[in-house]
Amino acid sequence: MDYTPHTEKNIREMLDKIGVKNIDDLFSNIPDQIKLKQQLDLPQPLPEPELVSHCKELSSINTTLNDKGARSLVGFIGAGTYQHFIPTVVSQLAGRGEFLTAYTPYQPEVSQGTLQAVFEFQTFICQLTGMDVANASMYDGASATAEAVLMAHRILKNRCGVVFALTLHPEYQEVIRTYLSHWESSNFQKIGWTSSGEIDLALLKKALEKEPAAVVIQSPNFFGIIEPLKEALELIHKSGAIAIVVNNNPTSLGLFEAPGNLGADIVVGEAQAFGNEIGFGGPHVGFFATKDEFVRTMPGRLVGETMDNRGQRAFTLTLSTREQHIRRERATSNICTNQGICALKASIYLSLLGKEGLKQLASLNYSKSEFLKSLLKKEGKISFPFSGTTYNEFVLKLHGNENETYKKLIKEGFIPGVTLSHWYPELPNHLLINVTEIHPKSELERFTEALRRVAT
Repeated sequence: MDYTPHTEKNIREMLDKIGVKNIDDLFSNIPDQIKLKQQLDLPQPLPEPELVSHCKELSSINTTLNDKGARSLVGFIGAGTYQHFIPTVVSQLAGRGEFLTAYTPYQPEVSQGTLQAVFEFQTFICQLTGMDVANASMYDGASATAEAVLMAHRILKNRCGVVFALTLHPEYQEVIRTYLSHWESSNFQKIGWTSSGEIDLALLKKALEKEPAAVVIQSPNFFGIIEPLKEALELIHKSGAIAIVVNNNPTSLGLFEAPGNLGADIVVGEAQAFGNEIGFGGPHVGFFATKDEFVRTMPGRLVGETMDNRGQRAFTLTLSTREQHIRRERATSNICTNQGICALKASIYLSLLGKEGLKQLASLNYSKSEFLKSLLKKEGKISFPFSGTTYNEFVLKLHGNENETYKKLIKEGFIPGVTLSHWYPELPNHLLINVTEIHPKSELERFTEALRRVAT
């Protein structure tokens, strides 16, 4: 991490500027009786070469993922956070001071670069989702999904209730319940899955008879299966409800039809897969897109394109009265921010890939996943519980104890995906496996061999 120390001169200038004699005066409002009287037990400062060596020694005890280090494990973890190759230029450009230290662009005349970067992100999201308008980003895919449910109720004021497939990410389900914790439990309807792992359309049709305001479907769903969106959206529209489609791995849109083209009213999801590291589960960057007719009910910031007084192209925050300049209880949401740096990384990443590059990336993810499935299908100690089409994530069932198998595979050098029983007690000994372009075929073959040895 870059670090620039303050010199005595720097400190003196800052104190003089704010009219304070010394650093202790900054804490004068803290009562003396609760101040620490003793010196902190800290080691002596180190010169930079020794400090770097010490930090490397500390970091060497960490277990890393897919980096070929001495303590690296080959990971097949997905479940909403995906490890893709990120070109070096992404972090180089996103780390520039004008982006990294930029504040909210309230003054568009001095924030054109930041505003244009956000506008480009919005444009990419619209192109990917097939929707008319997208906002500047949300905290993550889960908050975007919950905000979409709230938006549906602003659109359909005479309705109440949400239907969601149980194949929606379980943590997204929890965030929806948290946002709407004041609701009666009867306002939440859950739809199960069929033997294919897809949403049960017959149950969906029955749930729609109660006239909910919104229906939430994720595709690819939490099990990695492509949902029958066209058929589901037709049912939803016939009922008059708002159709919300979630995608937490939008690299899949390089292969599959955009939800907007199939009739989705709102498309939300997680854009972490575009140029953002897995980073211990965050930070992420949610996206939110909808139709023009609903733009005044959508949450989050919007950057619009206009002309300045010299007739030049310019960018500015638009329709702000939905958010910042309105009474809190009347605002479309109270986030009033966006994941600017993460959205910028996503935009740079997509700019580097281009349309054809995204198609190739999606195709590579799909084919590598299918290759691993073909290897595993030859093993007698595992099975595939769902028959639906998958993208780059799939569920397999172990014929032995999941915890024992998991521990053994870690000793073999693998993190074998995510156990599903944590969220789905009815699915014991099931693993959710994710494969991306970073996994060479040799690693997929080694993983299959290791699973053959340890599965009992």
